[in-house]
Amino acid sequence: MDIAFNCDHCGQSIVVEEAGAGLVAQCPKCGQSLRVPSAAAGTFPAIPTESPSANSLSDTKECPFCAETIKKTATVCRFCRCDLTTGKPSVGRSQLPILRTVAVLLLLAIFAGGYSSYIFWKDRKAKNEMVAASEKAAEEKKRVDAEAVRAAEKAAEDKRRTDAEAAAKAAEEKKKQEARGRFLASVSEAMVELHALRSALDVGISYNDYSPKILVLSAKRDECLRVARETELYDSNTFVSALCDKVQAISVDYIEARDEWGLEFRCREEANQAQLEFHSRLHGAASSGTGEKLFEETKSKITEAAEKEKAALRAKLNKWADALKQIDEADAMIVSLKKQFSD
Repeated sequence: MDIAFNCDHCGQSIVVEEAGAGLVAQCPKCGQSLRVPSAAAGTFPAIPTESPSANSLSDTKECPFCAETIKKTATVCRFCRCDLTTGKPSVGRSQLPILRTVAVLLLLAIFAGGYSSYIFWKDRKAKNEMVAASEKAAEEKKRVDAEAVRAAEKAAEDKRRTDAEAAAKAAEEKKKQEARGRFLASVSEAMVELHALRSALDVGISYNDYSPKILVLSAKRDECLRVARETELYDSNTFVSALCDKVQAISVDYIEARDEWGLEFRCREEANQAQLEFHSRLHGAASSGTGEKLFEETKSKITEAAEKEKAALRAKLNKWADALKQIDEADAMIVSLKKQFSD
């Protein structure tokens, strides 16, 4: 059942479906808002008491659908809301609640879509920030790991270099120890020969036994000098060079003493030879009256040979005395050298 009422502002007659009762609508004439009354309280347009004039009748016509009087120029019936040109119902005020509902739903859909978009954007932003933070953390971890790797490589390189230096130093020290050991062994062997020769001279030794010992001593001396030069100790250690020079000097004393001893024997042989020659020539010299002259010549030769023999003997003894003194000095130098090598 339709509800008919008049506009409170302009008096326009309005017809609304019963479903629109209580809703707010707009007057189609003045556009003012007004509330649709209920069916019981509905009002109907007043019926004119005066007959229409000729001019008014010419300005109106009857709606072919609801038989209401409407403007002659109207295209939509203001009562039944039918389109007079197409014959189809137009959107009336009774459809306003539906339109409002649709509008509300549309707004809700737009709001929901916007909110969803906002939530999606916010979630995407949070994810992007998380991804960026994760990438930054990964990059930082990569950098830290790279620095750790570089530090580890540097530490390993430093350790390798330190180990290599330590190994080289240990090898050098080992080489020095071996060189020192070789030299001490060689000089000890030379000193053993020197002491053996000294002991032999103390108890008495013949010239024939003395010479071979000098040859052995010379070989040990040469070996000592060779080891000292091969190990570079002769040039780098003054104790070693001094000890080698000392052994060399002792060896020279014993060799020169041997030479003096040989000269002594030769002088003695010359004296003996002069005596033998004197006795062989004495008979002939006595017969010729030259015996006195032969005697004087023989005496001169024997005296000269004796003087040479005494000088050789004196030189030999001096060489031996000097050698003995230097042997004691060499023993003290070896003790000092061993202490130096052990420090």
